[in-house]
This record gives sequence, C-alpha cells and structure tokens, in this order.
Amino acid sequence: MASASTIESIAAQWRTLIDPFAGDAALAQNASNARFVNPAAYHVNNAANAVVSFVVTGEGEAAASKEMDDLARLFALRTTAPSISLDCFLQLRNLVAQQASALFPSEEEQAEALKRADQCLLYTFDVFVQSREKLGAIALEELKKRNDMLEKLNSESYAKAGGL
Repeated sequence: MASASTIESIAAQWRTLIDPFAGDAALAQNASNARFVNPAAYHVNNAANAVVSFVVTGEGEAAASKEMDDLARLFALRTTAPSISLDCFLQLRNLVAQQASALFPSEEEQAEALKRADQCLLYTFDVFVQSREKLGAIALEELKKRNDMLEKLNSESYAKAGGL
C-alpha cells in the first residue's frame, strides 16, 4: 500500500496541474487564515489531498466528493472549455498510472485505482456541467431583470415626454 509521503508527492504534483497560479505561499504563512487569504489555493490544496488519497487508497470517498464539488464549482467560474478545465483529472490518472507498480502490489489494485480516477473525472464533470447551467440561468435572469428595468425606464421617459 502507498505511504503517506507517496500520496503527498502525487498530491503536490497534481496541485500544480490543477492550478499552477493558486500558489501555496499563502497556505504556508498561516494555515488558519488560508481560506480567506487565498481561497482558490485553499480549495485546490484540500482537493488535491483528499482526491489523491481517495484514488490511491480507496478511502475517504465522502471527503473527496465534497472537494470535487468545490473544484468543479471553481472551474465552472472560469471561461475555459470543460476539456481544458477538467484536464487535470486526466493528468491525475496519468500520475497514478506512472507510479502504479510502486504503489500497488497487484494489477487488480492498480486497475481499481485507475477506475477511481476515472470516476472522479466523471463525477466532477457532472457537477461542472450543473454549475455552468446554474451560472447560465443566473446570467439569463439578470439580463431579464435588466431588460425589464430598461423597458420601464423607457416607458416612463416616453410618458413624461408627452408620448401616447
């Protein structure tokens, strides 16, 4: 079975693939404040640790799901295509596959870990799409409100100007 240092090594590599600009400096300065100093880095760090641990050990599925939800929502805010935003999950699979023979004694365990990595990608994609749909609905609702407000202002201006 994989050691904690191996899991942390994979998590560190994956963390830079998730978001190379999130940076860990703010996390290292004050862990208790990290959530507020650099929220993206905080979520990326937590997600990397939880997801890699789940993929490698098969334990902590609930924690990994929560962190994947957060990552998917964070990715949905970006304007990049889903294939670009979620590519880091394919890279996670590659990282685990590269170290599979050292991590797992049997091919069956290797296959299970890679299957968990695939499941993480699919789960995150589902949440990503739901989040994008929700953001689209919010944007549409805002446009409708703005349009209604402009129509109201226009009709009031027209009435004041002596229109029909």
